[in-house]
Amino acid sequence: MRKGFRNLLIVLCFSMLFAVSMPIQSQAAKLLSSSLKVEGENKVKLSWKKQAVDEYRIYRANSYNGNHKLLAKVSGKKKSYTDKTVAANKEYHYIIKGYKKKNGKLKCVYKDDGQSAYTGLEKPSWYENAQCDTKVKPTAIPLKVGLKPWNLHPSGVELYRKTGGNKYKKIKTINVKKNQYTLKYTDRNVKKGKTYYYKLRYYKVVKGKKVYSEYSQPLKLSAVNYIGDYTMKTLTKGDQQVNSLEFSLTSNKGNGTITFKSGSRDYYSYSYTEKNSGDYITMDMSLTAYSFDNKNWVTDFDKVKLKEGKTIYLRFQKGAADSDFYFAQDSSLYIYSVDYSGLYYGCGMDFLTNQVDVSIQSELYH
Repeated sequence: MRKGFRNLLIVLCFSMLFAVSMPIQSQAAKLLSSSLKVEGENKVKLSWKKQAVDEYRIYRANSYNGNHKLLAKVSGKKKSYTDKTVAANKEYHYIIKGYKKKNGKLKCVYKDDGQSAYTGLEKPSWYENAQCDTKVKPTAIPLKVGLKPWNLHPSGVELYRKTGGNKYKKIKTINVKKNQYTLKYTDRNVKKGKTYYYKLRYYKVVKGKKVYSEYSQPLKLSAVNYIGDYTMKTLTKGDQQVNSLEFSLTSNKGNGTITFKSGSRDYYSYSYTEKNSGDYITMDMSLTAYSFDNKNWVTDFDKVKLKEGKTIYLRFQKGAADSDFYFAQDSSLYIYSVDYSGLYYGCGMDFLTNQVDVSIQSELYH
């Protein structure tokens, strides 16, 4: 009995000592705003917004899901800490907690969301959706790359380009400034209508030698009008019952190649507002024939391409192509997904004004 009571006292004493020496994790810890920057292969700087605390503790792991161990204790008066114990080309994850003494005990009152770092050169990546968002021109292709502060900052970038089945050739070396995180370069040495493939890699000068990253994924871009420029002429007389709708499209200077599919595979939609009732009428259409001279019409085809400087004549019919429909002069035809230089574009045609709008279908990419 006495032995059991003595053991209980020993356990209670150790428990009290442990409670006094170890900080208490508060469930109501507020979010601590923090940031991270890899300043070198062996240096990671952590910064945070200063709060009314007595002490900060930095915890580090070798991965996001790794076991975070106490790295350092920092005065509550500080708002940054530099970890100089990291190794090159390694991944780390940090958590910062702010503690305040209450009743002689440390209590966690602030905690950040955690920050990841990589002390090597990352594999470069283009901006998301760069292929559809890059506003190309027939005379220039702008390129843009974003750098991340949680990776080793490069000394420079090497940009490569190729066409078709040719080999990549370096076209530009760009020096990167210390606090520069956006790189822009415009390739003006392009030929109108030509398609180019770009890739890049970072480099870092370490002890007088260049250390390189992996190459980025290739980016395919064409030197064409970002928004298609077309001239339209309606051939079918409006405001009457018709069996088919015919019009011409001329591809103006600087356009890319546009491809039309037969039938209704590109989702052709014809619409107008009924004059008497005011009802909005819409119907599906099919592309049933085309011609390049308005004399010889082709009806048996899979798809047809319209290149820059050329004119095509198109014939659309309703449904199964054997039923009449009302063609209102104040009407429009919309193609939901037409191929324009390898990208999905929308194509809208207004028969009253003969205006044509050919622009990227960004919602298909974002």
